[in-house]
Amino acid sequence: MKASVTKNNGFASTAAAWAALSRVYLYMGGSIANPDAAANQKAIDYADSVLTRTGSKYALLQGDAYVKMFAGDEFGDLGRANGASNKEFIFAYDYSRGGSSLGEMYHFEPIYGVGATFLPSNEFKSLLAPADLRSNFIQLNTNSNFVETTKFLVLPEAWLTRAPYIYFRLAELYLNKAEAYAKLGNTAQAKENLKAIHTRAGLPAAEIDNLAAQNVMAAVLKERRIELAFEGHNSFDYFRNGLPMTRIAADFNGTAFTIQPTDPRVVLELPKN
Repeated sequence: MKASVTKNNGFASTAAAWAALSRVYLYMGGSIANPDAAANQKAIDYADSVLTRTGSKYALLQGDAYVKMFAGDEFGDLGRANGASNKEFIFAYDYSRGGSSLGEMYHFEPIYGVGATFLPSNEFKSLLAPADLRSNFIQLNTNSNFVETTKFLVLPEAWLTRAPYIYFRLAELYLNKAEAYAKLGNTAQAKENLKAIHTRAGLPAAEIDNLAAQNVMAAVLKERRIELAFEGHNSFDYFRNGLPMTRIAADFNGTAFTIQPTDPRVVLELPKN
């Protein structure tokens, strides 16, 4: 990965390794009640490696470009299947010439009458303010009358999707830094990194600027939940922070219940050495 060659984001890279290390050290950064300062600083350092040592290769998409990154592309008009040139993606598996069965989990397929196992809950939808651009990433499927996420609605074929599978993207690194800084007690830097994601979504900077220090961590976790929704982060964010995860939605997927972070079915310990 250190060779002086240029490849698109469908390939592992030094930046992808740095992004992975930022996530790993964030996960090793301890709970809210008992943070690990050294690990949180490394989460920041590796995120900064991507942000400051890669030139102009990566950038947070803004405005219409951001909306199009995850908007529904059922017929390919937006070109979302061709994610290799997306500047926000650091490492994303390219499904443009095939398809992933992940699509079956998130969108209903009318010909075969299958799919959309996992739907945005009413509680999740209530987190989206009217001005939040991320409201564009959920929509009503008129074939099923389900409200679904559009993050995987890309040239669906049967129950497949051609949406790139994102391992790492730039927005996560800003949120990694925001959380790590909050755990280090650096409220100002936590707010600056959180604000980059919050305002990109079309929301007022004042909502972050006016946060009391004791409310910053909760705001970071809320932002992670909205920004990274359906990308595989949420349960880890609860459990590694010593928080219970309460499933409020009671539908065909199951009933409402709460999972404690100490439940032996979810404890995944990371070794320190």
